[in-house]
Amino acid sequence: MSRHTHRSASRPPVILEIYGSSLSWIKAEPGIRLTPENAQQLHHEGYTMVLVRDGLWKTRQVSLIRFMQRLPRQP
Repeated sequence: MSRHTHRSASRPPVILEIYGSSLSWIKAEPGIRLTPENAQQLHHEGYTMVLVRDGLWKTRQVSLIRFMQRLPRQP
């Protein structure tokens, strides 16, 4: 039987590395989380992707543009 895994909506994933115009991955400051505000700021600074930690051992790459497009529109 496989375990059901889900992402907790209460805590955004931690950003481990960022990717941008330098065409290389750069370590992020410890403890920065992928929130809409942080994504917008990083994109404004020229970064395009982030590597985030979803769980104890699971990591994934996230496009900042797609992340912001999926956010609900605010009036």
